[in-house]
Amino acid sequence: MPLSEALDRELDAHLERARAARDAGEPDPGPPGRVQIQDGGVTLEADLLDCERIGATVDRLRVRREQPGSVPSQARAIAGGLRGLGERVQPVEVEPDLGGAVLRTPPEEMVQGRFYEISVGDDGRQAQLERWKVGQDGQRSREPFTVTRGDLGQVVDGLAQGLEAADDPE
Repeated sequence: MPLSEALDRELDAHLERARAARDAGEPDPGPPGRVQIQDGGVTLEADLLDCERIGATVDRLRVRREQPGSVPSQARAIAGGLRGLGERVQPVEVEPDLGGAVLRTPPEEMVQGRFYEISVGDDGRQAQLERWKVGQDGQRSREPFTVTRGDLGQVVDGLAQGLEAADDPE
């Protein structure tokens, strides 16, 4: 089962628990928080600040796999295959010996100083997605982002497929 389907089931279960609590007059269980899902050798950690039937607010996504991979190939695969963010990401640094790879929204596509950043670990075992904003003073601060649950599924599966796409070290 793709990670996106397992995540969707977990979010549905969270919404059902929240509905049952409201119906019973109990306190709302709050946001989902960290959702962890494992499928074979791939693990998703999604830090979620909110979840509804249609969308979710994400603080950070991490996809991990057990086997190392080719970081340059993974960076290319993620950049070429990731859908659901509404913005492209492109490799800006790819150097496994110095920490892995960083992909970002191209500067010309940034809106109000906001951009996505994906870091791929130096051994190709992990990809992490965050949203950042550059302030008036030039300082970066992480900020949550909201996507539809369908788009969230595309992003999660795209990160997982990007990590899996390159099993032959260069």
